[in-house]
Amino acid sequence: MIKKITMFMLSFIILTTFKVFSQDAEWKYLKKITFPVADSAFVQPLLCAADENDRFYVISSKVTSSTARNAIFFADTSDNQFTKLVDYYLNGEQDSASGRVHSLLGITTVGNDVVVSARLPNVPAGATAVFYYPDADTNQVQVYGFGIQGSGWGTPVYGISSTKDSVLIGGILYQGPSFRFYNFSTMIPSPGYGSYFFMASQPLDPGGPHTNGFDAIRDVATVPDGDYSASSTPFFSSRNSYSSTQLTGGVTLWEGGSYSDPSTYSGQSIEDPASLLNFDSAIPYGITIDNQSRLWVAGIDSLRRWVKGFDLLGAFAAVADELPSQNSFDNPNPDGAPMVAPSDVVFTKDGLRALVIDAYADCGYLFEYKSVSSVKDPLTDINFSLLQNYPNPFNPSTLISYNVDKTSKIKLTVSDVLGREIAILVDETKSPGTYNMLFNASELPSGIYFYSLNSESRTITKKMNLVK
Repeated sequence: MIKKITMFMLSFIILTTFKVFSQDAEWKYLKKITFPVADSAFVQPLLCAADENDRFYVISSKVTSSTARNAIFFADTSDNQFTKLVDYYLNGEQDSASGRVHSLLGITTVGNDVVVSARLPNVPAGATAVFYYPDADTNQVQVYGFGIQGSGWGTPVYGISSTKDSVLIGGILYQGPSFRFYNFSTMIPSPGYGSYFFMASQPLDPGGPHTNGFDAIRDVATVPDGDYSASSTPFFSSRNSYSSTQLTGGVTLWEGGSYSDPSTYSGQSIEDPASLLNFDSAIPYGITIDNQSRLWVAGIDSLRRWVKGFDLLGAFAAVADELPSQNSFDNPNPDGAPMVAPSDVVFTKDGLRALVIDAYADCGYLFEYKSVSSVKDPLTDINFSLLQNYPNPFNPSTLISYNVDKTSKIKLTVSDVLGREIAILVDETKSPGTYNMLFNASELPSGIYFYSLNSESRTITKKMNLVK
């Protein structure tokens, strides 16, 4: 006999519930930030980062263009043009006999320090050099890497991201795609500064082994202020696919480990109902986590051309917001930025401004989260509706999304094929908006179930299939 799931038991059944799409504030496109005219012929934007003072940094890289120069640029939110910090071609580091830069692979900040990873030239199997600029001062640069100083750099290290403990995480090709943690903290005694944390085994990205390095982890995102000495804090990686038919890419959620024992992390592919996160072969699909723990993804290919924010329920993702893009494939906004190939996104510390860099337009776009002067009537924007659960069939968890068009008492329930109510998921007054929740049916047997959305005057019911 099936027991009814009470509201008390729901704390074990529903992991998270949230509302998306605020009605009184939204992202607005502010302006374009260009690169200096003298540098425009060789700039190829790849990834970006922001420091503690909300200064944006962008790397230009040869990863996607053999004619590009490897360089770092910066801009403040008040600027209309980037300023060049360092050009590795001009300082003799790029592809020279004694140089240590073939292509820049990642950028991050540690407080106000700037750190970039680069692939070494003339190393066929691939190896890494890391340039550490205290307070972004090129005169104080420290260099680590394969054959230089530090350990664990004998493989290309992509898309580096820093934790609050000054531990860097980067994607690697060795026995992967996988990842490594590197110690850049003076407070952690072992391993040595600039060296990697030993891993007893090498966790493999759920997309499977890479194919000659074409489908690599291109970016990594850490949780702002996350404690990576604890196994409860996840990180994320973004991987492009080998081809448009061999979809090995996507976003991976890594959980269960810590910097002291990275080999205990386990990766799980993040799924979304519209398969927006099934990436193509484009590079790099930059990702970041904002101060609300929302995952932001730059959809660089021609079938995306958007930057979307996703709320996460376990390994399920639901679109929660989007930076306005004139060319968004599925949600174009005439007042948005003219995005052609958005490659990465970064936020100011307060989360109220965002920079998107465009790999083909060779510029940055600045956005601001602003109050809406006149709130639109929700009835014209949102219809009362219940979406099909995802995935379906499912085992044991599934994402249920619904829309509320006006403030009303809402009840969301689950019933069996005999019409017996077995779970009350929502029973409260809701304001207009889109809501998502994760339903876990681990205590229920396989079979057909029905979930119903009820307001004062309307009811919608849909079918879902639990297969164990």
